[in-house]
Amino acid sequence: MSYHERIVQQIKDKVSENSYPPTFERKLLDLSVRNCYAYALDLDISDPQKRVFFPGCISSEEEKLDIFSGLDLLERLKKDLTFLGFSFRTNDQNLQEGEYRIAIYGLPTFHDMPIGFHISRQDKDGYWSEKRNWKSKPEKLDYSDFEAPKLVGVTPFRTEVLIIKRIQTWHFKGCT
Repeated sequence: MSYHERIVQQIKDKVSENSYPPTFERKLLDLSVRNCYAYALDLDISDPQKRVFFPGCISSEEEKLDIFSGLDLLERLKKDLTFLGFSFRTNDQNLQEGEYRIAIYGLPTFHDMPIGFHISRQDKDGYWSEKRNWKSKPEKLDYSDFEAPKLVGVTPFRTEVLIIKRIQTWHFKGCT
């Protein structure tokens, strides 16, 4: 079994047992190696080789880590959400049972270089939280609006907020 298949199998098992929306308190004790993407999707496992927790890389082992546009970033996120069995819709002020918000930011880099990204989530209590890097602890933000929180020290060129909900269907294709 390849590295990608092992990580995706762990993701499958974890997503099936988690309850949504996530709570910030549950993750305070988590010391595993995860980035903001895994944290926002509540994937409580490690990716020590740092090859899977990038938009598009959960749903496809062949996907490259490099992302060159905000549109590609959003499409790859949606592909992973579908693969993981999440429904998603555009942001509004109303959340239904089991839904929560995630905000994805496209971050500028130098010309002809892959873009950066960051993703945060709105927890069950209404406050946003984020994980700033692979080894940091999650941080609760003093912000509870339905719009995306502002990032400190950087101005994203694209920000999208999606409302997501875990549904029971598991779209586990290609890795057995």
